[in-house]
Amino acid sequence: MFATVVVPLDGSVLAENALAAGTAVARRCGARLLLVQVVRHAHEEPETAAALSSLAAGVFGARAETRCLRGRDAAQAIAELAATTPDALVCMSTHGRGGVGRALVGSVAEDVIRRHGGPVLLVGPSADIGAVPLDGRVLVCLDGSALAEQVLPLARRWAEAFGMGLELVQVVAPGAGGGHSPAGSDAEHGHSPAGPDAVGDHYLAGCGRPLHEAGVDVGWTVLRGQRAAAVIAEHVERHRPGLVALSTHGRAGLARLAAGSVAMTVVHHSPRPVLVHRPAGEPGA
Repeated sequence: MFATVVVPLDGSVLAENALAAGTAVARRCGARLLLVQVVRHAHEEPETAAALSSLAAGVFGARAETRCLRGRDAAQAIAELAATTPDALVCMSTHGRGGVGRALVGSVAEDVIRRHGGPVLLVGPSADIGAVPLDGRVLVCLDGSALAEQVLPLARRWAEAFGMGLELVQVVAPGAGGGHSPAGSDAEHGHSPAGPDAVGDHYLAGCGRPLHEAGVDVGWTVLRGQRAAAVIAEHVERHRPGLVALSTHGRAGLARLAAGSVAMTVVHHSPRPVLVHRPAGEPGA
């Protein structure tokens, strides 16, 4: 699925939290694991290269390489590397604070998403350090918009590549109908198990139907609450999927998710890595 997994580092323990997830994905894909760090000046390279080599030597079961990138803008350097590396996945840590996503070097994770059109796997401060996003189910966050649904092909590829199931979720206001069902149940054919207002049920079932017909193990859950990010984070904490997947506009450095502005809040609270997708054509600034 991926030929190269790029793990940006900055010498901090926080940044290294992404190594376990990145290594696991690279190992399962048989991909190259590329550890990178951005330096501003040439005299920083020898020490940085030595530190990266030391980390690479400790990676087990993956082909680890290292590279120092030169530049004053870390996010730009990382995004340019990812854009010129075929089939690349960027896997990095982030604080994910306050919906603005302040990351290891300034706002690097947020800016990489804004500038890079490919997938970015984020490991937030609440993530289990040893969490491997390759087991269990992929929790796919939807909100009824075409933008949010553009994460579905990526989530499907991930699920098929790693033998995982999909769970589609949407947060609706209290009072709306909802439930939980596999996509092949009666609910997908228009028979809601949850009362008169079942828009969420039918929407998710409609999204799940083509996946189910293609042989993907897919189910869906309508969640109730006023604050989408908190509801999603609570669901992730309770059910512990292997991975959370969502789309974002990535506009103006705020990494705004289609369902409100919850992307970085989910990252901040999620005990599992979050796969963030900025659809092609969405402006990054």
